[in-house]
Amino acid sequence: MASVTSNLTRVHDLEGSPTFTNIGSGGGAGVSTDIFLQASQSGARRRSGVTLEGFWLDDGAGNNLSAADCHVAMWCWVTHYGNLTALQVWLGDSTSVYDQHALNLTEYPALGGWVRVWIDVSRTPDATAGGGSGESSVRYFGLAVSLPSVGGTSPNVVMDAIDYVNGGAALVLTGTSGVFADFATSDQNTTNQYGVFRLIGGVYNCLARVQLGSASSLVFTDGSFTIIFPQQALVNDTWMGITIDLQHASTSVTWLSCVVQSSATKKGDLVVTGTSGTFTAVGLVAGNLRIVTLNSKCSVTQSAIGSCGQITAAGATLTSTQVSGYEGTANTSALIWDVATNPSTPMTGMTYTKGTAATHAIEFGTTSPTSMTLTNVTFSGYNASNNVNDSAIHFKRTTGTVTLTISGGTTPSYRTDGATISIVAGAVTVAVNVKNTSGSNISGARVLLKAASGGPFPFDVTVTISNSGTTATVTHTGHGLATNDYVVIKGASLAANNGVWQITVTGSNSYTYTMASSPGSSPTGTIKATYACLYGTTDGSGNLSTSKVYSSAQPVSGWVRKATGSPLYKTAALGGSVSNSTGYSASVQMIADE
Repeated sequence: MASVTSNLTRVHDLEGSPTFTNIGSGGGAGVSTDIFLQASQSGARRRSGVTLEGFWLDDGAGNNLSAADCHVAMWCWVTHYGNLTALQVWLGDSTSVYDQHALNLTEYPALGGWVRVWIDVSRTPDATAGGGSGESSVRYFGLAVSLPSVGGTSPNVVMDAIDYVNGGAALVLTGTSGVFADFATSDQNTTNQYGVFRLIGGVYNCLARVQLGSASSLVFTDGSFTIIFPQQALVNDTWMGITIDLQHASTSVTWLSCVVQSSATKKGDLVVTGTSGTFTAVGLVAGNLRIVTLNSKCSVTQSAIGSCGQITAAGATLTSTQVSGYEGTANTSALIWDVATNPSTPMTGMTYTKGTAATHAIEFGTTSPTSMTLTNVTFSGYNASNNVNDSAIHFKRTTGTVTLTISGGTTPSYRTDGATISIVAGAVTVAVNVKNTSGSNISGARVLLKAASGGPFPFDVTVTISNSGTTATVTHTGHGLATNDYVVIKGASLAANNGVWQITVTGSNSYTYTMASSPGSSPTGTIKATYACLYGTTDGSGNLSTSKVYSSAQPVSGWVRKATGSPLYKTAALGGSVSNSTGYSASVQMIADE
């Protein structure tokens, strides 16, 4: 089972015999056993009048609330809430030296009841007395209201459990079979009443930061839930959020068909840390979040991320996800991709729709590859002109050449910080899936699909090679290839030159590749070069794919092998043709060989 750990420090639970001091004139405050939330009693006082009045709780000792990001919380109740004109929480070193923090009354529940008032202790208070609190020795906690004349004699201004958190996650969930209800159940326990994660009318209200996973593992699956970050003007900008900690390899977090959104201007966020576990979201609707931070262990597919701050993708899989309504500053981007991973597969089928600000859809950082593919990605609303603040893509490289191949979708405009950009449109996908005879995907199978006679790409073309150290320079007249393409070299007199190589184009008649070791001289013989349409090993889903423009159909031949690393399989043949309009797709079944 999953368990919740609280990082709250309880200042006072208002049980026993608390010490109270009046704020203003009139009858004194005291214990109430009629209106309470936590445990069995609270502190209360009767008030009626426009002057700010209420009462202090004396904790008996100073509390150090000076840590960065420290937030303090008090439960507050006003019976005549409809008559409220002001509600303030006061934090005092003494009853004459204190800060006043005013709740925006729009945050008081429309139907009345308890409100959890969270306060960033370091915020500029709305008023002070005696120079204000030093925050390192807060002993007095006050509740003051302005409540124009109301009838009755019973206590009508009530406080209950007071807590603080020194930044970070207020609640952390670990264990197995975790769901969001675990947070709410722990929070709304009579003894706890944390005021962090509450179930209200079937919707989870997240008032602080909660965390899924830690150094201890968590197995978590939940779906069809809605989480709202409510407006809280007195907290800082990073206070509310959901952190998913994947530092433990056994941590697995799965969200299905769910909504996570902020209700107003003070926003929550979604932040994934750690790269050992996994986070999977299918059908997530994320709205109005401050930021979304993901990494390569995240898969957020068939989802919608709307009106949010920047998305840091960092290699995350975002297949068929929509991004819309980003309203950042001019010349910034809705999504940042700054990892050495081709986005072809992770971004397949994405849709980007511009908001009203002059921003880009994608920023490709200086770590991103110099040759990339976008597959079936659609851009809407971006400027059709290049090198403006709202071109669809922003390339951050300042030198060199970046080639972006477009396979389906729309051809984007771009802005560059200096690199030469080559947009290659009309690409098709070449893909192979490999399974065993039981239908299970095979990862780590090596695939080679090479050009055969009769197509637009080189097949068995005679070339010459000159070696210098580990660099082989190939003279190949009119090769028509691009940097990062693969070429099969055979027939060289030096074994070090033969094999399948990823090339760097140096001219229309030449390219280079890097050998594992220096052969010490240049090869002779009848050396042949053939274009490799697809080369590499299959991923965990048994897939390997790439995209490229084909001017006409390309006949192909090749194989799939897995002869090292158990389980072993017999070689399977590949053949057929790559269509210049539909590409190539093959499903290969391999027979065990052990």
